[in-house]
Amino acid sequence: MSDRKNRENRTVTLKCPGCGGELIWNAEAALFYCSWCGSDYTEGETSAFAEPSGEDSRENDKAGEDTGKYTSDADYYVCGSCGAEIICGPNTAALFCCYCNNPVALKGRLEGDYRPDMIIPFQVSRRQAEAIFRAQCIKRHFLPRDFLSDSTLEKMTGLYVPFWLCDCDTDAYIIADATEVVHKVDKKKSVLITRTYNIDRAARFKYMGIPADSSARISDELMDAIEPYDYRFFREFEKIFLSGYFCERYDVDKRQVFPRVKKRVEEGAGEMLLAEFRQYDSVKIKSQKTRIYNSHWRYVLLPVWFMTYTHHGKRYSFAMNGQTGKFAGEFPVSWFKMILCGTAVAIAVGVACYLGAL
Repeated sequence: MSDRKNRENRTVTLKCPGCGGELIWNAEAALFYCSWCGSDYTEGETSAFAEPSGEDSRENDKAGEDTGKYTSDADYYVCGSCGAEIICGPNTAALFCCYCNNPVALKGRLEGDYRPDMIIPFQVSRRQAEAIFRAQCIKRHFLPRDFLSDSTLEKMTGLYVPFWLCDCDTDAYIIADATEVVHKVDKKKSVLITRTYNIDRAARFKYMGIPADSSARISDELMDAIEPYDYRFFREFEKIFLSGYFCERYDVDKRQVFPRVKKRVEEGAGEMLLAEFRQYDSVKIKSQKTRIYNSHWRYVLLPVWFMTYTHHGKRYSFAMNGQTGKFAGEFPVSWFKMILCGTAVAIAVGVACYLGAL
C-alpha cells in the first residue's frame, strides 16, 4: 500500500495532556474540555498537542489492504483510541467511533481542494439545543407521545455543513409599468384620476457572502430556513474545532450551486430596485436583467444541529442554526390525539346544549 493511502487512513484526535482523555469543543464556554478530568483548554493550547494517531501502524496497513471488501462509496479508518475500524461514507470528515465514542477527525478528508477556508464553531451546545427544541414543542398539543422522549432527543446530531460563500458585483436593470391614482375633490364632485407611467431603474450592487450549502444529501430549503449566520464569528479553519461533532465535505461544486446564488442575487436586486417605486400605487415588471461578475468563492463550514423522526412511515427532518439557535422543520401530528380532542369537544358542546335546553 502506498504512503499516500497510509496517510489518508489515519485519524486525528485531541488528547488531554493531563489524563489522556478525549477533548471536545464546549460551545457554551468556547473552550475545549476533557470529559475525564474536567480540564479546559483554549484553542491555542490544543493546537500544540493535536496529533495524528496510528502512524505507520500495522492496523493501518491491514485496513488499506482490506478496503476491497467494502463498496466503492465507503471507506474505513482506524480509531486512535480503541483501534476499531470506523466505516464511513466518502464525504464524511469527522465522526464518533461507534465502539468507544471517541471523537475523530479523518485525516486526508479535508486537505487540498477540500480544505475549508473558514469555520464558525458551534455556539449552541447540545443542552441548549434540546432546550430550544422543547420550547418549540410546548404549544404543539398534537405531537405524538414519544416525540420528546429521551430516545428521540438522543438522535440530535451536531454537524458542520459545507457551504460555498459567493462575493460578487452585480449590475441590475428593471423596466416596469406603474400606475398612480390621484383623488381630486371639488365643490360638486369627487374624481379619481389614474396616471400610467413607463419606468426603468438601473443600479450596481456588491454582494458579500451569499451562502449556498454544498452537500447533496442536505435539504437546501431547510438550510435556507435557518439563515442567517453572523459572519463576524468566522475563524480560520482548524481541525480542532471538529472534535465532538460530525462533519461533511462538499460534493456539490461552485458551478452546480451558481444557479441558486444567481437566483438569490436576482431576487435581492429586484427587491431593492422595486423599493424605488414606493410612491406608485401599483407596479408591473415587464423585464429584468441581472449581470454577475467579479465573483469570488470561499469554502466554509457552518454549524447545524439535526434531528430526524419517523412517524407512520414518514420521515420528519429538523435543523437548528448552531450559532443562533434559529429552528426550522415540519412537526408530525398524532391523529389519535386530534380525534380524542375532537370527541371531547363534541361531548362538551352536546352537554352544554342539553343543559341549556332544560
